[in-house]
Amino acid sequence: MAAVEFYPPELTVYGNADAAPYPTEPDRIRHRLSEHLTAPVRFMDEIEGMYQAGARVFLEVGPKEVLARLTRQILGARPHLAVATDGAGGGINGLLHA
Repeated sequence: MAAVEFYPPELTVYGNADAAPYPTEPDRIRHRLSEHLTAPVRFMDEIEGMYQAGARVFLEVGPKEVLARLTRQILGARPHLAVATDGAGGGINGLLHA
């Protein structure tokens, strides 16, 4: 991690180890990511935190749609959209289909 150069994020990035937005200072990002790699995942808290902050669209970029399905279960009947990009074979085709 010490050799990796970090930059302030251009968008808010949430961590699923503490369900809070990442800091903007590169040294704090490096420290937090180092801790994040060994911490348990708090996905439900992360989704709830993002929803409280105003997020209503959740896009899963990865294989299958496990996280999109979990997001739907967590948010239930509350207004939101959770989609996965893997539905049409992944890649750009999956993204366009999503």
